[in-house]
Amino acid sequence: MQKGLILVVADWQQLSAYVEADILSCLAQQKNTRPTTWLIPFKPHSLPDYIVGEHKTVAVRLSHHPVVKALVLAVGMPIVSTSANPAACMPAREAFQCRRYFANNVFLCRGRIGKERKTSQIRDLITGKLLRP
Repeated sequence: MQKGLILVVADWQQLSAYVEADILSCLAQQKNTRPTTWLIPFKPHSLPDYIVGEHKTVAVRLSHHPVVKALVLAVGMPIVSTSANPAACMPAREAFQCRRYFANNVFLCRGRIGKERKTSQIRDLITGKLLRP
């Protein structure tokens, strides 16, 4: 099974080339108290296979983190994010942990990760199903 990657946006409108307007409207209405990665349907042929993997949805997270948000706004479009850990390993919460996992194959930005200690929840936008609490 080929995993997909996560797209990070600073504003839901950055997805307008990839998802239908009704999906953007639905996303805008979501009020989550903690970081959430949404699995959403995308327009056919709007995203490459290496982003979506074998899935019929794309994983998207709206970031409120000031460094991430500034980076996405500077690029002017969604950026790809992955978890800061290889599969089945604990998330890296410090730079030294990222270096241990990935050596020099990762670019790290200086900054704080925020107050949230849990990984983001994963939720399917259409079904509402919580896939990772």
